[in-house]
Amino acid sequence: MIGHAGVSRKAFYEHFDDKEDCFLAAYDVVSERVLADLIAAGTRRAGKTARRNDYVLGFLAALDQNLAVARVFMVDVLGAGPRALKRRDDLNHRFADQLLGDAEVDPVHRLAVIGGVNAVVASELLRPAPDLTALGRSLSAFVNAALE
Repeated sequence: MIGHAGVSRKAFYEHFDDKEDCFLAAYDVVSERVLADLIAAGTRRAGKTARRNDYVLGFLAALDQNLAVARVFMVDVLGAGPRALKRRDDLNHRFADQLLGDAEVDPVHRLAVIGGVNAVVASELLRPAPDLTALGRSLSAFVNAALE
């Protein structure tokens, strides 16, 4: 990791305690960027369904910008340890609040919808040539149907 980053071991450890700390810092940056893109995409519409569709499309477009980063963000994080899983859980709650904030559904239902979206995206990222934007229509329909 140090060689790939092009920094000395000393410089790396001045910024991070260990590799996990570095991973979590990168995860936090990507999380904020993806969430910001999702929010920006959804704020253009007033109607609930149209806004949710735009949130889903914004999420997919943000991830589709860099598939290698998306894979780390959506798949590799699952094996990165308890601290990373806690960060992911916190982000899932924030994602649910944004995507489903105006829906009157219980917390378990909210997380189940987000988990479904995450599972489909992660599965696509495991394919040889993932196309996240192609998931937009189906995932939007899934989210809206889950809230009916």
